Parts: sequence; structure tokens; C-alpha cells
Amino acid sequence: MAVLVNQAFVSKFLAGRNPLGVTLHMHRGPEDKDSGILLTKAMTVVGVVQNELQGVLGSSFEPMVYLDDLQIPKDSALLGIYGAASEFAIRSPLPQGVLDKEIRATLKQVVPDMAEMQLQPMEKGIASSLAERRLALRLVSGFGGMALLLAAIGIYGLLAYTVATRRREIGIRMALGSSRSGAARLVLRQAGRTVLWGVIPGIAGAWAAGHAVRSFLFGVKALDPLAMGTSAAVLAATAVIAAAIPAWRAVRVDPMEVLRDE
Repeated sequence: MAVLVNQAFVSKFLAGRNPLGVTLHMHRGPEDKDSGILLTKAMTVVGVVQNELQGVLGSSFEPMVYLDDLQIPKDSALLGIYGAASEFAIRSPLPQGVLDKEIRATLKQVVPDMAEMQLQPMEKGIASSLAERRLALRLVSGFGGMALLLAAIGIYGLLAYTVATRRREIGIRMALGSSRSGAARLVLRQAGRTVLWGVIPGIAGAWAAGHAVRSFLFGVKALDPLAMGTSAAVLAATAVIAAAIPAWRAVRVDPMEVLRDE
């Protein structure tokens, strides 16, 4: 009997060996190994396929053996296992309702005593399997958005207070020849320092958080450089927007009015 195995099977059972041509025997359980009770005839590995998802996203790859059920003897116990819970994927251009009706009508003619069968679109099945993860990721995204909003409010409040307390200094600088753009740079420079001191520990915290939620990640590393760079860029843009109003107030400072108040 010719079979295919996946990479996980090779890594677990055939590590360091050429899997092609290897003969496999399938037992019902460990206790049947010594008694020689087999579920199938000897199986010969004729190819190795890549690992594929067998459960939820992020789950580990399990060793798998792929075989053609037409090769299984009619008296094999495997036929009963396959018949207990079989899944089929059907691709068709027909609308879902029409396709369901056609499938049920055909199966009723071929196997009228067949047990209840569940039909659903592939998209619905995928969405159902991802529902829990999507909820968790929405919650994480919501908390991230709230944190970004609080960061913007905090930066704005800090810079607004700084401009208010340094109003006299800014007025004197401008009276001594400093330009309005120089006053704006003074505020933006402080905003940049604030962001820098937030980004450095933030990356370390994101690294730890990424490892904590790595079971929710699929196809993305716990510490993805692109995601980190994008987050830093978004934070920098948020800081610039938050610093815009305090910077505008700084350039609007009238030196004569400040000195007269003093």
C-alpha cells in the first residue's frame, strides 16, 4: 500500500533517514504491536508533503499519514473509522442553497440510510474556528487604541504645561533674536525626547507581550520588525499631532507682552 507522510511524521519517526521506501505498519494500539495485530497491510512511503493545519491556528503540526481509501481492504477496521466521521470539501460555482439541495438529493438516492449530514460554506467554517481568536485580538486592539489615545493626551498635556511655564523664556529668546520657527523646534524637540524615552522601554514591553500572546499569532513572529517600526511611526505621528497646538502657542508668544507682564 503506497502512502504519503508529512514533514512532522518524518521529524518524529524517521529523523536522519531517507523516508522514501520505508515500510510502515499500523497497529490498533501499543499492546497489539508485539502480537502482530495490524489495521492495514504494510504501507510503503512514496512521498513527503508539507505540514498543514489540522486544528486551530497556532496548534502544533501532528504526524500524518495520507493514503487512498481504495487501497484499504474491505475487511479492514480503518474503513469503520473513516466512515464514522468523514469530511469533504466541494468546490462548485452553484449558489450555496442550490448546492446543498443537490448534494442532499444525490446522497439520499445513493445512501438513503445515511445519518444526518451538516453542510456549511468554507468561509463560515473558517470564521467559526477563528471567532475566539478574533475576539481576543479585537480586545487587544481596543486596549492598544485606548493606550495610544491616552499617550496623545498625555503628550499634549505635558507640552501645553511646558509652554505655559516657559512662556517667559520663549519671549526672551524671541526678543533676543530667536525666530518663531526656533520656538516651535524647542517644543517639538521636547516632544521627540518624550517619544524616544517611551519607545525604548515600549519595545522591550512589546517583546515580552508578544511572547505572552504568541499562541494567538499565526504567520507573524512575536517580535516582528515591521510591526515594531510601524508602531513607532504611529506613535511619532501621534506625538507630532499632539505637539502641534503647544508649538503653535509657542510661536504666537509676543515678546513685548511677556516682558511687559514681567
